Amino acid sequence: MTDTIEGLVEHDLGYQAAWTHWRELVQTLRLGNEGRRYPSRDEAHER
Repeated sequence: MTDTIEGLVEHDLGYQAAWTHWRELVQTLRLGNEGRRYPSRDEAHER
């Protein structure tokens, strides 16, 4: 039983660390459109 609980706690701590790292990474990326309109589906798939 102790091993199971320890495993769950380690998993939870690992998840929290990964989530924190991901949130910090996202803050450094420029994923927004900076106020510009997103292209329509047809515009995005023009050939």
